[in-house]
Amino acid sequence: MALSLGASACTKGEGAKAEGAGADPSGLPSRPAPTFETKNLEAEEVSLEDLKGTVVLLNTWATWCEPCMRELPVLADLHRSLEPRGFTVIGLNADSRRKLVAVRKAVAHNGIPYPVWVDFENKAQVAFELNGYPTSFLIDREGNIRWQREGVIVENDPEFMRALEQLL
Repeated sequence: MALSLGASACTKGEGAKAEGAGADPSGLPSRPAPTFETKNLEAEEVSLEDLKGTVVLLNTWATWCEPCMRELPVLADLHRSLEPRGFTVIGLNADSRRKLVAVRKAVAHNGIPYPVWVDFENKAQVAFELNGYPTSFLIDREGNIRWQREGVIVENDPEFMRALEQLL
């Protein structure tokens, strides 16, 4: 299954879609995150399961996606400021293996302080039912998706920050 997205169609727009399923007393929807394993930039095996106990923003992105590239500094700032509270951003890159040099350059150029995982086999497209990039998933400490967005997270994004604060 291929994800066909043009340069202008890699996102459905800022704040395009935020959703989830189920509910709990926090008022946030909840559904289990899929089991997902891949590799990081150092070619080490990584897994969402290993992050239980941490609030995770899993952000799917690609170097060819201009909205994704605009979002990177915002996510870097979020990670830096909230990591002491048990929060991490995971950047899940969807570029092909042949673009690994470009991925590394984008990470270095943007000073990305958070882990970057690579998805050369496009497993996330199926596991997370991706429709476009960027798409972000806010995962609680127990491994449940509590919020998601197809589109860009902007600086001081009120909807995202409300959901995040409830999980921290």
